[in-house]
Amino acid sequence: MKAQGATEYLVILGAILFVALMASVVLFWPVGSTSDVKQSQSDIKYKIRAMEHPELTQGLVAYYKFDEGMGGAISNAVGNVNNGVMTNGTWVDGKSGKAAQFANTGYVTFSSAQLSNLSKFTTTYWYNATSFAADAGVGQTIQTIYIDGSNSYRLGMGGTGALAVISRYSGTSNIVTTTSLVLTPLNSWKFIAISFDNSTIKVYVDGAEVATAAGALSVPVGNYIGAFSPSAGKVAGSIQDVRIYNRVLSPEEIALLYYHIGYP
Repeated sequence: MKAQGATEYLVILGAILFVALMASVVLFWPVGSTSDVKQSQSDIKYKIRAMEHPELTQGLVAYYKFDEGMGGAISNAVGNVNNGVMTNGTWVDGKSGKAAQFANTGYVTFSSAQLSNLSKFTTTYWYNATSFAADAGVGQTIQTIYIDGSNSYRLGMGGTGALAVISRYSGTSNIVTTTSLVLTPLNSWKFIAISFDNSTIKVYVDGAEVATAAGALSVPVGNYIGAFSPSAGKVAGSIQDVRIYNRVLSPEEIALLYYHIGYP
């Protein structure tokens, strides 16, 4: 009898625990579409990992991980605002997780709401070039930050794959920073970072500074990834883990991002 009583007790206890578990799922599981659920889970992971190196989230106004792996919507991991839209891109395996791949025909565009008034900024990316062939007479452009019709900043490559930071100020284009460093070999991932402190532009590749120069830029308010514009300067390669800060990151912080892809 005692054994039977113990068995009945365990059965009842198990039923109670099962009901409690199901109630927790109903109460705490995010409500909405599959994409909403994934976004909610991503937000939770972001907040937890941000505790490890909080300095790397300070001033981070946009963070495009490119980890969706499907569709054309590119989420901003910092918050569900200023999301991007991908045109003519495909999803491939990246340096870590997923990446967007373009073949001189695609790009990503997003609104400028959170990118205004950036007199100082740092942008970082992981990029894997599949070809250095120039597009539409302006080379390839990994990123363009537009100020207005006559002002812009862009990180680009010539036909040899040499990096160049070009500013267009008051309608006149000037190569304010250039480096002979070529992103070779093709089909290899490189970590690129650009910082601007309102007077000096610095270029980093794989965590190390490779070029610096003085240059004039104005306040950026718009952005493209993977193109100079929707009609010119499109890249042939894969991009992921794009960040935009409203401050200048230190060399130590940039190196930390290089060694911790996908953080936070």
